[in-house]
Amino acid sequence: MNIIRLMIAVLYFAIAINPVFTQSVSLVYDINTSIIPHNTNPINLFEFNNQLYFVADDGMHGKELWKYNDTNDSLYMIEDLNPGEVGSIPDNLLIYSNKLYFIANDGTVGKEIWVYDDSNKPVSLKSMYSDCYYFDPENLVTFNNKLFFSARDSLHGRELWEYDGINKPVMVMDISQGINSSSPSNLILCNSQLFFSANDGIHGAELWEYSFNNYPTLVSDLFPGNSGSNPSYPIVFQNELYFTAMDNMHGRELWKLNCTNNPTLVADINPGTDNSFFNNRTYIIYNNKLYFNADDGILGDELWEYDGINDPAIVQDLNPGNASSSPLCLTLVNEKLYFIAVDVSETSEIWEYDGINKPVKIKNINEIIDFNSPRNLFTFNDKLFFTASYGVIHCDDLWVYDDTNGFGMIRNICVNTRTSSSSPINLKVYKNKLFFCASDGIHGNELWEYDGLHDPVMVYDINPTGSGLHPYYTYLNVVKNKLYFIANDGIHGEKLWIYDGINTPFMMKDTLLESKNLFPKVFYEYNNRLYFAANDGIHGSELWEYDGIHEPILFDINQGTYLDSSYPGGFIIFKG
Repeated sequence: MNIIRLMIAVLYFAIAINPVFTQSVSLVYDINTSIIPHNTNPINLFEFNNQLYFVADDGMHGKELWKYNDTNDSLYMIEDLNPGEVGSIPDNLLIYSNKLYFIANDGTVGKEIWVYDDSNKPVSLKSMYSDCYYFDPENLVTFNNKLFFSARDSLHGRELWEYDGINKPVMVMDISQGINSSSPSNLILCNSQLFFSANDGIHGAELWEYSFNNYPTLVSDLFPGNSGSNPSYPIVFQNELYFTAMDNMHGRELWKLNCTNNPTLVADINPGTDNSFFNNRTYIIYNNKLYFNADDGILGDELWEYDGINDPAIVQDLNPGNASSSPLCLTLVNEKLYFIAVDVSETSEIWEYDGINKPVKIKNINEIIDFNSPRNLFTFNDKLFFTASYGVIHCDDLWVYDDTNGFGMIRNICVNTRTSSSSPINLKVYKNKLFFCASDGIHGNELWEYDGLHDPVMVYDINPTGSGLHPYYTYLNVVKNKLYFIANDGIHGEKLWIYDGINTPFMMKDTLLESKNLFPKVFYEYNNRLYFAANDGIHGSELWEYDGIHEPILFDINQGTYLDSSYPGGFIIFKG
């Protein structure tokens, strides 16, 4: 095949005076080659058939779908679905029946479902089935080997549609007859049946079921009239469907459906028409019980448990009276349930529950005023980690708890007093160690590691004159058994760094070895290579590749384009 192989530029090594430059980064493709840097902004990275897909803007075609194959190092735009500078803006990518489906706007028909088989040009379902008249599709999902979505047609409002991959898409049912919409939502599969919330225009938003053979049917009119019970927050527990809903006698409560009988009220936790569930509803399944927060109208918002047989019971009134403990961040560690809640002291604490005895505070860390609530619960080596402050001596630092050795601060990383904070964030487990960004009050924000036994140690003072790591976009990532992160050594700006867990971290080479920011983001691992979006100050935000071997190579689509009808988009480039 007469493919033009062009090497546009082989970029230089790092200057010798900076020994940290020992690896390389390569720009996968300069999608936008205009003289004025233009941000390609690659997003929605997606792997299909061992190839990398993403949405990007090359400055000429707008946001379109691109494809990269690292076997032959080829990259091309799949198709200019919407000619012009706006693009088709592909979204909602998913794989169904070994094909790639997505929603895009061709500028003529509008939003449409497109199908791509990795060989031919993408085609819309409408072009495949000329007598299919739905439009404005949304929310692609797959159940029972079928593709479901909501859409409207010229005669009906927004309804549920299905596609079997062979025959034309069909509306499952005109639930709200005529131009009104039933607006199906909260789709969930339970015991091979599809359940969802929909409004038929008569009963209001109620629970519907679909067995994939017959028409959907209304499960039950829980709230007679056009108001509807508004079923929400579905979850499958013990092979039964649970959800919150309200009827004409009760406020929003917990209901269940065993998929054969009518829904039944689990319990009227808050008697009468008042709600026990609100928007901050939390579920977790632990020891074959369903845990959730609810307000009975007497004891406030507390933690409840339900075994599927007996009535739900409050675990404990942690904040006595009608005050709420407002449990949140339910987390399982080493076969115990942990959560954050407040008690009579009205301060947030971490609680431990073994499923049998009453919950206990792992330790009262609010013994002094000016307390920052515990947060960022994180599991590592069967231990609970979190950030919190302790009085006026220890600022916002990293703490650990296990049910054997108890509770303790790993180390007061911040050597200063309350005027400064170490604020450990971006926790990441790598090589059986915990890594995070924190400041000791001397070196600024740097990378720290903790082995679970000894004091945490700073990995390396990347920026001796300031902070090496930015607290808000450090982005710790593990690829090819190495840790990647963004750092600034005070000379070269925000660049990508790599750490193997043993040697000194180093900055990878890039195309701009100056004091400008690369700002890497949108990380994705594909075929043991790291892909990310970055701006080198010359080409705008583009897609980059790192394999740890090759030197940086820049390829220009305007000079390296090869038109070939075998490639659907007509654009392809090969690395030399």
